Amino acid sequence: MDVQLGDDQTKPSEQVDKDLGLTRSVKELDATCNSSEMEFSTTLKKSKDKISKSCATFKYEAFHVILGKPEMEEPDDLFKSLKFFLVVGRIIGVIPYSGVFKKFHTQLHFCPKSPAAILSFIIFVALVVNLMLGIVEMIRLPKRNALEIATSVRAIIQFLWSCLIYFNFLLRGKKFLGLFQYWTKTSVFYGLKDRYLRRDVTLITILILSSAIGENAVLHLEYIRALDDINGLRFGNATANMPELETYYRRSHGYWASTLGYHEIFAVVAFLQHKCMLYGCNYMDIMLAVFSRAIYFKFKMLYRLANDHLAKPLRNGVSHTKSGKMMNRHAWIQLAQDHKRLCDLLQQFENFFSPLVFGSYAVNIYYICIQLFDGLTVNISSSSLVHSIYAPWSFLHIIMRMYIVSICAARINMYAHQIRNVLQECPVEYYNAEIARIDKKVTTGPEIGLTGLGCFVVTKPFILRIISVVFTFEIVLLQGASPSTSGTSEC
Repeated sequence: MDVQLGDDQTKPSEQVDKDLGLTRSVKELDATCNSSEMEFSTTLKKSKDKISKSCATFKYEAFHVILGKPEMEEPDDLFKSLKFFLVVGRIIGVIPYSGVFKKFHTQLHFCPKSPAAILSFIIFVALVVNLMLGIVEMIRLPKRNALEIATSVRAIIQFLWSCLIYFNFLLRGKKFLGLFQYWTKTSVFYGLKDRYLRRDVTLITILILSSAIGENAVLHLEYIRALDDINGLRFGNATANMPELETYYRRSHGYWASTLGYHEIFAVVAFLQHKCMLYGCNYMDIMLAVFSRAIYFKFKMLYRLANDHLAKPLRNGVSHTKSGKMMNRHAWIQLAQDHKRLCDLLQQFENFFSPLVFGSYAVNIYYICIQLFDGLTVNISSSSLVHSIYAPWSFLHIIMRMYIVSICAARINMYAHQIRNVLQECPVEYYNAEIARIDKKVTTGPEIGLTGLGCFVVTKPFILRIISVVFTFEIVLLQGASPSTSGTSEC
């Protein structure tokens, strides 16, 4: 009986050991499963990442193959292309930024206490003084009709515009520098490096500034009596026996002499600030032209590459494989995204340049009208040889710089809207919401391009409207003109 009881007691002990072993096995199996599941999840995640990177790399390389672009291409650096132009602006004081002579745009910075900013501020103060003297002179002299009012504000308009130019770059310096950073960040697949931008910027800068220096130098021959008329018909004989510096001062800055009198310091200051005004106004038009040239090239390349690699094959009836169709679908989506990026880039430049575009056209149209009026009403018998050379040169100079600005700015509008010719060829199966938005924007939306405070968009038809405005203004001036009316203006 004792033995039986011992046997009965060993049975539960063996059962407990079996249960414990089974529990351990289950736990080990769970741990193994969890470990395997974690390893599988990690492996799956890595595989997905590799697949995503491979797809992105394939898409990038495929686009470069489609567009014929090299895999490694130097980035489009706007600062390097505009280096000569910016250095010129730094010398004449319009650009108040340090780092213009450096190699990279990241070294550009604006500091109110830097020599560049101090020079610009001194020039700005001198221009404000000149503007105040011009306003005093205009108030002092009585005006009998609209013609006399229009011709009496020549100096005021010139110096007011130059004050706004210098003040704009002093006040909004950081925003201007931000344009170079935004340009570098804006990357598009449908684009190539602008290899001729530096050449075009240099040519435009030299052409306009050389013409401005030349026509102003010709006028100074008359101010210093180097080629003065014998009888003193234009300025009279009041300055016949004066020193050369005083002669220049009284002939070119008569409103200074009538208010402040003559002093050598006044004459030198008047000469220097007048040159800053003259070249500042010309520099502003050059700036609008070169930035417009840089922007329209991006839209131009977008249209040409998309037309050559997307639209033309469809017009020629080229069929695609399944993978080719998938690649084409991505290519059309990329086209819409690139156009949107370029429109965003244009908007950044528009936010800064819009007031300057408005001011440039207003001032240039006014001076075209005044110079044309002078040419139609001047009395030949009272004109000197110098004035007969200067007047047409000055008129053609204003026409030339306004034409360059208008053509470059109008091409932004032209190439930005030409993309609709490519979108019309988009197959129905590729036409999605992104492409529809761009299609609607370039077809029925507002005009894309540089604007003047939202009052106008610079387009080719806009150039024709300017001509009609000039003729209308000339008719008004000629109605109040007398046969002896004449004058000289500098711009």
